Amino acid sequence: MKTRLFIVLFVVFSSLSFAQNKDTVDVIPGFNTLSEQIESDIQRGVDVGNRVYRLANGQPYLLDHTMEINFPLTLICPDGEPALVQAAKDINGSSPSDLFHIYKDVYVENIAFSGVDNGGAVRLRVFVLQTDSLTAEAHKCIFELARLNVFSSNGLYAKIKFTNCIFNNCLTDNNLYNGRAFDDRQNVVESFYAENCSFINMRSPIHFWGTLVKNYYVNHCTFYNTTMYVRGFSTGVNVTFTNNNLVNTGIYPIAFNPATNVDTAEGFQVPGVVDVDTLSHELASEDQKKWTVKNNNYYFSQNVLDFFSSLDDTLVLRPWISSHDSAFAAKYPQRYDIEVALSENPNFINAPQTDTLIKWIGLYLSGERSTDKLPDTRFLPDGYVDENGIAYLAYKYYDFSYDKNNPLYSAGTDGKPIGDLQWFQNITSVERVTDVIPTNIKLNQNYPNPFNPTTNITYELPKQSNVTITVYNSLGQEVIRLVNNEMQSAGTYKITWSGKDAYGNSLASGIYYYQLNTDDVVLSKKMILLK
Repeated sequence: MKTRLFIVLFVVFSSLSFAQNKDTVDVIPGFNTLSEQIESDIQRGVDVGNRVYRLANGQPYLLDHTMEINFPLTLICPDGEPALVQAAKDINGSSPSDLFHIYKDVYVENIAFSGVDNGGAVRLRVFVLQTDSLTAEAHKCIFELARLNVFSSNGLYAKIKFTNCIFNNCLTDNNLYNGRAFDDRQNVVESFYAENCSFINMRSPIHFWGTLVKNYYVNHCTFYNTTMYVRGFSTGVNVTFTNNNLVNTGIYPIAFNPATNVDTAEGFQVPGVVDVDTLSHELASEDQKKWTVKNNNYYFSQNVLDFFSSLDDTLVLRPWISSHDSAFAAKYPQRYDIEVALSENPNFINAPQTDTLIKWIGLYLSGERSTDKLPDTRFLPDGYVDENGIAYLAYKYYDFSYDKNNPLYSAGTDGKPIGDLQWFQNITSVERVTDVIPTNIKLNQNYPNPFNPTTNITYELPKQSNVTITVYNSLGQEVIRLVNNEMQSAGTYKITWSGKDAYGNSLASGIYYYQLNTDDVVLSKKMILLK
């Protein structure tokens, strides 16, 4: 069966080669060294908006105050263990509520941000976008322990992009309603993009409340142990929600009251994750909607189902989509392409437990709010910080991959596993790197070449085409199919390949060939794996 790669129909952020185009400075790890480096640069007249601040692998950077950023900020750490940016107490024993207040665009890469200070207190937010029309992009970043939100937007027309990020452990100590990856309210968001991301132990990971989201794209993400559901569908105009794995997502019950859950056409309804409420906004209308909701998995573990069976009948789990909303969407196929989600147990290799979260919800429903009586739902067996006050990062304990024999393993629209592909080391993702339309079909030489163990393959399509990318060994035997007959729109694409076969086995040194097969042409090139 031909699979389809859903390319976002709105403006896609190009991957930017920041280090190649900007001046780079290495920041010494330590207490306030990041802020001191930036303040020194400003005083010396350095063009800080054209500078990359490069942090050291695996090293801590502590901040005892909120950084007010009035220039385009670029923070990166080289490939390898991420640097850590963390809150800290000042000489008076106070620590910042927020780490960064952002007034210009921001890009961060391969950095772990922790909202816990060096005394073990969890602070409020990591990034707060303060003005209109900001672009915030995070790639290969870890975000943990933010009591309210990791990212908040106070302005209009934000453009948000998260790729290969993990948001984790942001449920607060005594408030089941806080702890979000992104929060925007009563505003207009230009575009929200999340791909290959995981949202673990959160409230509502993507929280749009009364916000018009003009372009909404969430693909190959994993949502696990969230008290509320993924919000934003009902306020989205161009919506793509595909290949996502939602397990124990939205397990705080809905209070179902027939007096307030009335729908005149279909009777009483419990709202679903996919909520197709009629859009009414001065900047968009219902007939402008274009939704694609396909190849998602929505599953509750048995202990969650057992817990709900013990509750009053008025407390229910949220369905994927209500029967009324499904019928409404079916009337307008030009607007809505919505499929019912799968319901398969992925049997993750190592996911944090759900029992303490269930216990917490039970206590919360009974009116208990005392921190000392509520169990800690965060997977941090040694506490929040070590003996030096440096934050522990719980994501290192997790593994959200699952067995190749699971029905979800090839259930994506692209034939890849449902959920965040970061957890599957032998799975290759395709990245569209520019919106510029090429003039010819082209298969570029991989780089680096020779390589060990990772290399990049780029190719160019002047028009929409079915695409297959296959790697062969020197005997002509197929090693792995990196792209499997996917429909791709015109543009330039990049694949990063880890030098492994289709079963995750590392390949031996030698000569290999990679082949691009489109509707119009077949192109091949040679590459060398040298160990």
